[in-house]
Amino acid sequence: MANALLIAVFATGGGTLFGFIGLVLFTVGFTFGFGSLVWVYAGEAFPARLRSLGASAMLTADLVANAVVAAVFLTLLNGVGGVGTFVVFGVLALLAMVFVHRFAPETKGRELEDIRRYWENDGRWPAPSSRESV
Repeated sequence: MANALLIAVFATGGGTLFGFIGLVLFTVGFTFGFGSLVWVYAGEAFPARLRSLGASAMLTADLVANAVVAAVFLTLLNGVGGVGTFVVFGVLALLAMVFVHRFAPETKGRELEDIRRYWENDGRWPAPSSRESV
């Protein structure tokens, strides 16, 4: 939604207030969405024996991705303009949503050992045991 608003603002020259609202919505949306997802997932998606290595790799990749965005943002904005820049960010957000939906299982209410078994079972939740169905 924020990307669409920013694209419209840049396409129409739509004014400072709508641009500010778009940037606030974009920042808030990222902060409470994909920006926080990596921090939550780093602590709960890995089995205990791999948690430190997995979390380190995930958070390092997040830091590198943030640095890349910071490094290319102004160049992209000057090169393709505001519309193109936020179209690129919108497409990346859609691809990220597909990736997360496909490869990041919901872990709410799951024990760490269940999450470990998920990864050991080729990305499928194992059948519930008899003790869980009681």
